[in-house]
Amino acid sequence: MNLSYPIYYDVENWEYVNKTKRAPSDTGTWVKIINKYMATMKQAGYQNVKVYSYRQLLQTRLNHPDILQHVNWVAAYTDALDWTNPHYSGEKGWQYTSSEYLKGIRGRVNVSVWY
Repeated sequence: MNLSYPIYYDVENWEYVNKTKRAPSDTGTWVKIINKYMATMKQAGYQNVKVYSYRQLLQTRLNHPDILQHVNWVAAYTDALDWTNPHYSGEKGWQYTSSEYLKGIRGRVNVSVWY
């Protein structure tokens, strides 16, 4: 297993400015945004760039081969990941909690497993 980690684009649903600005609601817009990000990073010399998101968003708005080919790290706070990506075949990560306590660290932390 290669343990050199990529640069990740963390794609999540968001809103701000009194809920007047929101994340795109359609897949086509997300495809354009993520393709532009990937092209910009590649042009800047970064070759190992991936997308991270959470399972529900990957099953809906981000469910497109042009996006999923870059996804290898998924958040799902459940007992089992219960999600597969037919468009990616390398190492995979599953963030299974955001509420772990680890000795020496104040507060809760996210924990992932890689396989």
